Amino acid sequence: AAKGRTTLLLIDEPELYLHPQAIETVRLSLTRLATEGYQVIFSTHSANMIARHDAHNALLIRKNNAVGTRAYPRIKDAVQSAIESADYQSETLFALTNSAQVLFNEKVILAEGKTEKAIVPELFHQETGSTLTEAKLGLVDLGDSPNVPNAMKVLRAMGVPTKAIVDLDFAFHIAPREGLLQEDHPSLTECKKIIRSLSDAGHFSLDARGLPTSADGVTAAKAFEILSNKPDAIPHLKNIHDLLLAEGIWCWPKGTIESHLGLANKKSPEHLRFLKNLGDEAFQFALPDYKAAVEMANWLKS
Repeated sequence: AAKGRTTLLLIDEPELYLHPQAIETVRLSLTRLATEGYQVIFSTHSANMIARHDAHNALLIRKNNAVGTRAYPRIKDAVQSAIESADYQSETLFALTNSAQVLFNEKVILAEGKTEKAIVPELFHQETGSTLTEAKLGLVDLGDSPNVPNAMKVLRAMGVPTKAIVDLDFAFHIAPREGLLQEDHPSLTECKKIIRSLSDAGHFSLDARGLPTSADGVTAAKAFEILSNKPDAIPHLKNIHDLLLAEGIWCWPKGTIESHLGLANKKSPEHLRFLKNLGDEAFQFALPDYKAAVEMANWLKS
């Protein structure tokens, strides 16, 4: 480009007919040109053409019968309009731009853990007969439940239908703070009474808010699992589950996905052991609550 001038490059799907390594080379070359006097605009259907540090600026174009072809807000713009806190803006932007699933699927599932990322795609395929890709669902691992409400706000601001999968502690720690559940909702109140009685009996420890905390060899996740096994808590936990479901959030009634599927831990070898046996009906029957996992898969597809 001549000095003082900008040359505009318009490219339609530069990734066509190229293998992944070549696509990476093309992307890097276009990035370099963009710093050397060229303005580069390209359309793409390939996640390989969008680097993580560029994802927040990518313009999402969708077409449907209701509104025709439409440009939706960029992740960057949606974050700024949906979230007031600068710190939460930064955290949410990082979480969302780490996954190309956001840009290349019609609907997004937000999950907070490694187990969901490893298990849910195979479980979904097993129970619905479709892969997540066939169902046009993208699975995004946020890594932590506090990011879920803000990420949902951002994606919905972008026009992306979104659902989330969370652990039971979300209902007590995050949902009331975000207005998804009333702090004094009767089901939360009754569960907190049961939590207090379990703590008084020495089953687990509580934090300053009167909620389970990891201490003395008992994790907070295990404490919520203990709560879920108390008969007087079960109807309240079912009510909490249904209330969050109405907000587009699946909350595991037994505490975590591991509790429902009988997983000993969140590590890869345990995930592989489970997936190896997933198609065996006798194996499914022996799990603590495989039925809930099936319901979750069908809810995602609905």
